[in-house]
Parts: sequence; structure tokens; C-alpha cells
Amino acid sequence: MYRIVILPDARKDILKASQRYEDRSENLGLKFKMKAIEYIDTLQSDFVKHGQVFKGLSRVFMKGFPYQIFLEKMKA
Repeated sequence: MYRIVILPDARKDILKASQRYEDRSENLGLKFKMKAIEYIDTLQSDFVKHGQVFKGLSRVFMKGFPYQIFLEKMKA
């Protein structure tokens, strides 16, 4: 099991994107936010499935939204 740390800038990005989607369509922002949380939660068990894309960084594509989650596995 891994400890997931969401950087402050990443939190801001999620909130901004959520608000943009909500401005477009009612509940779409909530759907985006819930999807982001769902993907972040899966990182606990699926971390090893995500291939490295750049200097120790891996990424997950968010299905249904044009966003990616970048992650780095750090030593404890």
C-alpha cells in the first residue's frame, strides 16, 4: 500500500476544472471531481500497472475527460 499525496497545485487544478465543467452543465463538475477521486483511490492498488512516461513519472488517463493524473512513486 502506498501513501497518496496530492500536491496543492494539483488540488487547485481539480477544483478549477470541476468549476469549469459545472459552468458548462449542471452536475458535470461533480462528475469530474468524483471521477478524479475514483482514479486517485485506485492508485493505492494499481500503482505498478502504470508505465513510466518521464523521469520516474507515471500517468493515468481519466476516461470521459481530457485530463491525466501524473504520479511519482517515492521511497518512504
